[in-house]
Amino acid sequence: MNGWKEMADHQHIEESSQRGEQPLDMSLVRAHIVVEGRVQGVAYRAFTQQQATSLNLHGWVRNLPSGHVESEVEGRLSAVETFLNALRQGPSLAHVEHIHIEWISVLNDVGEFRILRS
Repeated sequence: MNGWKEMADHQHIEESSQRGEQPLDMSLVRAHIVVEGRVQGVAYRAFTQQQATSLNLHGWVRNLPSGHVESEVEGRLSAVETFLNALRQGPSLAHVEHIHIEWISVLNDVGEFRILRS
């Protein structure tokens, strides 16, 4: 597992990435994401859906019983990178502490990005 720490808007965010390094080409990619911190009860899922929709990405987001938010997103690498940067910040009431990213197999998802029931 590859991990690194970064500072963003005075928030300490720890990030980890699994299953190899980030893809380097502009082809379609899919990522499984788990976000930790104050991310429930702060409109994080709606924020995630809005970001994905604005970037023409496909996938889903849901709350986990652990208090984390889980998501899968699929689309062009540059759009997914922009999406991940937005998730690192989150909506104004959120406080992202850790984001896990796993690059997974593309499913050729063509549906709208949706919020799943928890």
